[in-house]
Order: sequence, then C-alpha cells, then structure tokens
Amino acid sequence: MTVSTTVSKNAATGNGVTTLFAFPYPFIAATDLQVYVNGVLKTLTTDYTISGSAPYPSGANVTFLVAPANGTSIVIKRVRPFTQTLDLVENDPLPAEPVEQDFDHLVMLAQQLSEALSRVPQLGTASLFSNITIDDPVAGALVGWNVSATGLTNYFAASTALTPVSPYMATVLTQTSAALARAALGSTTIGDALFITASAAAARTTLGLGTAAVANTGVSGHNLPFLDGANAWSAGQQFNAGAVVSTTNTVPLQISNANGAGTAVYAQFLANAASLGFIGASTGYALSMLDNLGAAQRFGVDSTGQGLFNNGVAFGNGANANGTVLDWYEEGTFTPTYVGGTTAGTTTYTSRGGVFIRIGKMVVFFINIITSAGTGTGQPTVGGLPYSSVGTFFPCSFYNNGLAGTSGNVQQPIVLGGSSNIAINQYVQTTGAQVAGTFDGTVEMYLTGMYPCA
Repeated sequence: MTVSTTVSKNAATGNGVTTLFAFPYPFIAATDLQVYVNGVLKTLTTDYTISGSAPYPSGANVTFLVAPANGTSIVIKRVRPFTQTLDLVENDPLPAEPVEQDFDHLVMLAQQLSEALSRVPQLGTASLFSNITIDDPVAGALVGWNVSATGLTNYFAASTALTPVSPYMATVLTQTSAALARAALGSTTIGDALFITASAAAARTTLGLGTAAVANTGVSGHNLPFLDGANAWSAGQQFNAGAVVSTTNTVPLQISNANGAGTAVYAQFLANAASLGFIGASTGYALSMLDNLGAAQRFGVDSTGQGLFNNGVAFGNGANANGTVLDWYEEGTFTPTYVGGTTAGTTTYTSRGGVFIRIGKMVVFFINIITSAGTGTGQPTVGGLPYSSVGTFFPCSFYNNGLAGTSGNVQQPIVLGGSSNIAINQYVQTTGAQVAGTFDGTVEMYLTGMYPCA
C-alpha cells in the first residue's frame, strides 16, 4: 500500500435518508476509523459497518444501520494507535508487505498529528515566544495574559473590576445605532436632545436654565438656592417656615431660627426621619442628632467635646493600623472543645459553652465544660476560642473538678501563642518547671482569661 494523500478526515451532512458515506482514503484496519454524528462517537457494528476487508488501500464505505437525521453533522476520521507491533526476527527473510505497512502506519500517524495540530491555536511563524503556559479551566473565569506575558491565567470579575451587564443593558448595547439605543433606554424627545447637545451651555438651554457659561446661574429668591452672577447669595434663602439660611462677611453660612432666639435650630434631611440640631437650648448640647424634628435625641456633643450615644455605638470591626484608634467591639458566643493533645479522641459533653467580648485587639472569654466520658490522650486541650492569639502564651484563671494532676503540682491553663487553643499544664512547685498535664475524660472546669489577637 502507498499513502499518496495527506487527507485523513472526511465530513458530510445527513439528510434522514442516506445511509452510505464514502471514506476514500487509505487505512489499515476497520478499527482505524472513528465515526461521529453531531460530535457523538458511534460504535462499529452497533451503529455502522465498513465495506471490504483489511487493509483498505483505496478507502471504504461507511454504512449506517439507521440513516442520520436531516442536518446532522457526520465526521469520519482515521485514527491509528500509537504502537508498533511488527517483530523482525534476525536472519529471517525480510517480510516486505508487513514492513511497508509499518511505514504506512508511521506516515498515517504523522498525518494524524498534523490534523490534530491544525485545530490547536498557535503563535505566528515569526514569533520568538516559547514555553507558554495556561492555567487549568475554571468555571466562570476569564482567560488573559499574565503580567509577565509568559502564559495565560484565569481572572475573575472580582479581581479585574469587571461586572457583567444586566439583561437590560445588554439589550441597549446590541442596538445598531445611537437612536435605537436611546429608544431602548426609553429616552424622551428632550432626553434625545440632551444626548446630542454639543456643549454644557447648549444642554442648559435645552433644560431652560439659560445660556450663561456657568452652571449655577439664577437670581435670589428662586425656589432653589441658586447663586447669582456674582457667585454669592444676595439675600437669605427660605428653606421652610422656620429656618433661614443667610450669609455675611464673617459667617460664610449661617442657619438661624425665624421663630426667635433661644430656640433650637434643626436642619431636616429626610421627612419624618433624622434631623440635625444646633445650639439646642432644651438639650444642653452644642450639636445634637435627633429624630423627627426633636422627638428624641440620639446623639449629642456638649461644649467640651464629650459625646453621648443614646443607643450604643456600632463599629465596622475592620482592623486599623493606627494604634490610637478603637476599631473593634464585639460580643458573642462560641462552642469550646475538650480533647487530648496527643490523641484527640471522642468526648461526651454534659454541657459546654463559651462567651467572649472583643475590644480592639483584646479578647476576654469565659468557658464552662462538663464531660461524662472521653477517650483522648496526652495534654488536656480546650479549643474553639473565637480568635487566634498573637504572642507566646497567656495564663488563664481556672476552676477544675476531676482533672487529676501529679501531687504537689498546680494545674495551669495557658492560651497558646498563634493558636485558638488552651493547653492545661502542670506547674512543678519544687522546680518552677511547666510540664504537660494528663487528659482525664470526666471533668468539670471553668476558665476565664484574656489574650491579644491580630
């Protein structure tokens, strides 16, 4: 056999009637052909048959048992195994046909690799790049060049400031003209006019704001407190029936009360919501935050700078590098554990609980644990603290009933540095040494202490 063509794949389209499809290229065994219908690999003898017998120097016909449906994609390709089965025995006559068939096999493998490589993205012939890497696929990730341009890596919307557009905006972006996009946005006639204005001055004219070259143009007495051409309020601006805003040379902005001196002044930002009060004679505070125009005071600062919070202070609980800033306050509960340091084992609890308060970077805790059985071994260890400590170790106060220790030694629990665990040591009074305690399955203990966290 000779391999005189470089083609190793044939494609066709089903019509629901035709069952016979030609593969006019040489192949060696019937199992060399792979047949796909709409990308699904079919099975020889189950889904189709191949005419003739091996080898096939001129190709063969593939006959489907059931005609592929109309419009289906049919692909027939030659795929040889990457093995060599010819065994030449020394001093035997040279078997020309098997040797030639193995040469054919090698050429077919080369064509097979060429066909596969033709479907792989490649750098241009003149490119000097090599050894390009690519990350493993991750669902939802975008693929892009890394910062050193040596490979493709996965990126996510959160790390690239990318946000998928809404279906509504996707509709706008697919319009074929600006007019259609404005229509998709529901723009009115005046909206269309604003979109196409050539300057800010023209836009203000469209809105009826005048043709002056400054944005905040108006005259004193307007319903909105516009500035006049001199960039100053020439008269007080009435905001409501009570408060008046005015300006003088010494006071750039002053809010006074038209109802008379000695009465608190309020600036209301949202109706029936929060108000900001100044010089409140009735409250005694230089600055007060009240609800519904003075119905109840929520926050106040007196003339010395001291503040009053009527309903507590909420912290953002985010670490602040400034050592003079109180950045964290938190109260909570947690579930402590009691295990062995060498083998954790299984502990049966009668009751257990923990509460903590974190102020800044200092955590104060109280733990109670009562157990009825435990299989741990080694040093008694209490875990589950709400935050890991920083530093070396921190002693705790401790009441214990049931945890035996060596006679003459003192049980001493400590919060381990860089950990959320408490190790229960024994203090040897005769030597001053700290040694590990011994786990006991049935205990009643209460611990309290404090430690710094990150």
